[in-house]
Amino acid sequence: MVFRGIAALSVVVFHLFIVGAISEWEFFRHSHLFVPFFFTLSGFVIAYVYDKASFSMKNFMIARGFRILPLYYMVFACFLALECLNYVLYHKLGLFFKNIPFSADRGIDQILPNILLLQS
Repeated sequence: MVFRGIAALSVVVFHLFIVGAISEWEFFRHSHLFVPFFFTLSGFVIAYVYDKASFSMKNFMIARGFRILPLYYMVFACFLALECLNYVLYHKLGLFFKNIPFSADRGIDQILPNILLLQS
């Protein structure tokens, strides 16, 4: 568990990149290598936890769904709220952040596929 935490935090620091901060340390410059390590270790942890005679794929999928989907939909709602704010700022004040709101891969036509987890 400790190694997974170190790997996850190292990848987060790798993506932060703040000039003159710890993200420039040599250790964190190469911490993108922790991504495959993290996923491999996570696979072993999941296999260990669910390695029981009473294992059921149905129960596993339900448990994973209740663990992952609420966070997914919360983040999606936050993104949608920020995109709506971006839309208001763009049309009222002429401001926008990096992209024009509800355009390209952030278009209104992408809301339903994202809700149904079909966006890829």
